[in-house]
Amino acid sequence: MSRSVLLLLTSPIPKLKSKVQAILQASKQYAKNSLYIQLQPMQKPSKPSSATVFKLKHVAPTEDAFHLMQQFYQTNAALFKQIDLRIILDSFGAAPVPDPVVTKTTTSSSGQDQTYQSLRNFDLILHDFITSDANHKNKFLHDVAHCFPKCDLGQNFENIVPLPLPQTPLNDDASPRTTDDTSGVASVVMTTYGHVVLGGTFDRLHAGHKVLLTQACLLSSHAVMIGVTDDNFAARKVLSELLEPLEVRMQSVRDFIEDVKPGTKLELVPLQDMYGPTITDATMDCLVVTMETSKGATMINTERSKRGLPPLEVRIIDLLDEEANTEYQDLLEPKISSSNERKLLLGTLIKKPDFSSKPIPNWPYCIGLTGGIASGKSSLCKRLQNLGAAVVDCDKLGHQVYCKDTPVYHQIVEYFGKEILAPNGEIQRSSLGKIVFSDKNKLHQLNNMVWPAIGVAVKEEITKFAKEGKDIVVIEAAVLLEAKWTHMVHETWVAIIPKNEAVKRIMERNNLSKEDAEARIDSQLSNKERVEAANVVLCTQWDYEITQQQVEKAWKLLQGRLLPKD
Repeated sequence: MSRSVLLLLTSPIPKLKSKVQAILQASKQYAKNSLYIQLQPMQKPSKPSSATVFKLKHVAPTEDAFHLMQQFYQTNAALFKQIDLRIILDSFGAAPVPDPVVTKTTTSSSGQDQTYQSLRNFDLILHDFITSDANHKNKFLHDVAHCFPKCDLGQNFENIVPLPLPQTPLNDDASPRTTDDTSGVASVVMTTYGHVVLGGTFDRLHAGHKVLLTQACLLSSHAVMIGVTDDNFAARKVLSELLEPLEVRMQSVRDFIEDVKPGTKLELVPLQDMYGPTITDATMDCLVVTMETSKGATMINTERSKRGLPPLEVRIIDLLDEEANTEYQDLLEPKISSSNERKLLLGTLIKKPDFSSKPIPNWPYCIGLTGGIASGKSSLCKRLQNLGAAVVDCDKLGHQVYCKDTPVYHQIVEYFGKEILAPNGEIQRSSLGKIVFSDKNKLHQLNNMVWPAIGVAVKEEITKFAKEGKDIVVIEAAVLLEAKWTHMVHETWVAIIPKNEAVKRIMERNNLSKEDAEARIDSQLSNKERVEAANVVLCTQWDYEITQQQVEKAWKLLQGRLLPKD
């Protein structure tokens, strides 16, 4: 397979619409990870004496062309998601500045053409131009090579390859075509705008984002401004802990725009609210939104009117359909979304384990399962135990080190006083909790007494399970990260739930007030801090079946990562 592949489609757009899946299927064997498509329809039957069969030229963007691009992105997302598809927009609109192409103006039977040579570099160019006329074919190959001078296409053009479609060729062999004319194509030319604006989270750039950004580029004759929700504004999103950082999301958008439409005058700004610069910038004249965010467009124009600014023309883009997925069917939204992408990450390996600083044996393979209070850690451990894992409960070990007359017991009583003791002489943990959860310094002192003793007990449990022949040991530890016990485990798994759900569970389970429940949560690491250290993330906020699917998925994938026994 080639590293960089361009699919050059020369057929009329109406003919391409019914062949999208076949085209992508035929291209798949050549493109392993990425595929570029360039639309350059050849509409007019050529003259036998025509000196030029094919040329790249700038054309006005049309609704038909955009809808075809939308169809390509939708089909690719449904059937060939592993391939990063990008549709090049160099041909649409005037030549961009700075020049990514060499442009010249010529006169043809259809009037003045802006033709160009592309300075893009591809290892392989696929095409749909089919003819039985050897002379015509040879002209086409020479023309393509002339249009892409940076590409090493071979002395005999062996790197310009016809697309192996199983059905009737897209181009009609009986009437070869050139790019000299666009007659016979009924398509509405898009109205373009000087300053196009759009906004979004743009987490894990997907096909829906590509359609939205493509529309903005096609509509813009001068500048595009894109607002990207900052981390605080995006915190309301589902599984926001799994969001890519703002700088990563902004760079993904920039990379895509600069890749498909180089030379675009692009401005990226972080969004701290839904309005951003749209209610202060009088130069903006078009807003691109989805059906999901169309209400926001009305609110923006209302606010602009209050400030004496002209309303923005609003272009609404249909969301792409999410194809049926065997995982978490009841959880996924019907449209392609970043939320779905984050949900599908649950149970998967989001970060490879690093064993370089962990002097532990390969076997048994140890999982540290942690999470905030009421995040469902114990429930997840029971499910993993049912699948065959041995479980070490650090909370139970903690109870043991608190027991009367242990070394830790005497340290705690000496520091906190006998007021924390129950009538039977044992430490009353509820009384101790009220003290330490309201004083971080005292909590720190308690942890320094208890954590080392629990760590020793955990190692003893792992050794015991190893002697019993257990392959996988799960250490359930709320303070795995705080106590720095990650050196004892091969992977860190994190259980998360939204804060409001955690508060609700704590109030019901511990009979605490809302204020006390929030104080317990705020005294711990945040979900985001835990996820940053996680190899695998699980979420228990939904139905039993959804949680079980996550656990089974995580367990199945884990089997392929187990290390060989020493």
